[in-house]
Amino acid sequence: KLSEQILDLKARQFCSLNRSIYENAIKSYQDVVKLSKAEKLANTNSITYIANLLADELLSKEYEEKFNNELKLLTSGAVKVNLKRAKSGKGRVPFKIVIEDEKGIGHKPNEILSEGEQRIVSLSAFIADNIIGESCNPLVFDDPISSLDFDFEGKTVNRIVELAKERQIIIFTHRISLVCAISASSESSGVECLDVS
Repeated sequence: KLSEQILDLKARQFCSLNRSIYENAIKSYQDVVKLSKAEKLANTNSITYIANLLADELLSKEYEEKFNNELKLLTSGAVKVNLKRAKSGKGRVPFKIVIEDEKGIGHKPNEILSEGEQRIVSLSAFIADNIIGESCNPLVFDDPISSLDFDFEGKTVNRIVELAKERQIIIFTHRISLVCAISASSESSGVECLDVS
């Protein structure tokens, strides 16, 4: 028993004398564990997994309804597209917009839609994405009527002014026609409009 106690005391003494070495080794091990966790979070599989989770959340029924509603407001039902889940992968968006023909075969919008129609679909997606939830952040549009025909221009201007009733809208443009249209629509809707040039 005495021999065991002596060995135990010697071990404690050794540990006490080398305490700083053990503390540094433990800290190094903890740093390695943190780094390993960070590497796992940054690997592409984890990013793809998280992107898929976000897509599931974003492509909720509410988003789909808002997107379809915005598209209907901006096109009066003239452009019909569907949101579909896409195969996920490195650097890929986990959903896509498709147009289905009478046989149910999906086509990419750029294969069928004009540049203006593609633009109006993008605007619908942008607005739908930004009106979900309680956010009242300003919306920024960069020349939103570019490539749009006269009918789509008018609907887009009216929708932007409608949005301006609830939040700040900032529009960058070089088109005098857009400035005049926004100003006229704002005035008739009772929305304050400030032109800075």
